[in-house]
Amino acid sequence: MKTLKTIFKYATMVMVIALVSCSPEDGQDGAQGPQGEVGPQGPSGTDGQDGQDGQDGQDGNANVQNLTFDISTATGTSYSESIPELTEDVLANDLVYAFVHAGSLVYPIPNTVNPDGTIFRIRTFMQTGVFNMRFNLASDETAYDMPAGTLQLLRVVIVEATGGRSAQELEQELLANGVDVTNYQSLQMYFDL
Repeated sequence: MKTLKTIFKYATMVMVIALVSCSPEDGQDGAQGPQGEVGPQGPSGTDGQDGQDGQDGQDGNANVQNLTFDISTATGTSYSESIPELTEDVLANDLVYAFVHAGSLVYPIPNTVNPDGTIFRIRTFMQTGVFNMRFNLASDETAYDMPAGTLQLLRVVIVEATGGRSAQELEQELLANGVDVTNYQSLQMYFDL
């Protein structure tokens, strides 16, 4: 029994010394171990919700501009429409076709028209940024005081001469392809306007 008591006494002392010698502060960290192997690929996440579709852009042709202007208030012996697309370069190098809508009819201009029983001529001239029309009676060439509402729309189609072709060469190519350049619907179909 004495032996057991002695063992118990020494064991208690060893435990007290071990507990007293422990401190709350850590010692130095050991050296960094080698990099472990890369784990297997995880499962793919679920796709996010699709965003809302944007508004479709207007179809077009990179070499053709189709411009439309409301001219239903045009009155008097002349009318001018500001068209910034009529640049010096366009006027010097490209094809410019113009049409007016009068009721259900579409007239190429310049031209003689008869939308309301009065036969008159529409003469046109262009300068940088401006499309001008002058109205004269066909019977005697005097100035015609056109009433408002006679014409509804002015359409201007600008066809860029590309590929080293002149405007005249481009127009000959259009005519050779069966395009009636005096007919808005023909240009519209050919250029998908």
